[in-house]
Amino acid sequence: MRKLNKEYMMWSLLFCIVIPIFIPSNFSNEGMGNYSFGFPLKYITIYQREPNSMWFLENFFNGNAGLAINIVPFALNVFIVYLVVKSVADKIYKKKDLDSNVK
Repeated sequence: MRKLNKEYMMWSLLFCIVIPIFIPSNFSNEGMGNYSFGFPLKYITIYQREPNSMWFLENFFNGNAGLAINIVPFALNVFIVYLVVKSVADKIYKKKDLDSNVK
């Protein structure tokens, strides 16, 4: 079994931490209203009594009724993003190696 590439893992972790800031959420009225953030799986839920804003930072800092961070979907997101980053990087490096061998 191959070892995980630490650089790709750091990029995946950084991507999963930063992405909720840039992707808005819709207000869901299931019981107490909430906004769910995360990509591709939702792992942060901010509970609100009334709709406030669809952006993470505004909801996080301007009062909320609660916050839930689910570790399992976050770990799955990091792993999924790691696989995507690794496959894209491998294709880029393979193409770069092929181009350098042609010259």
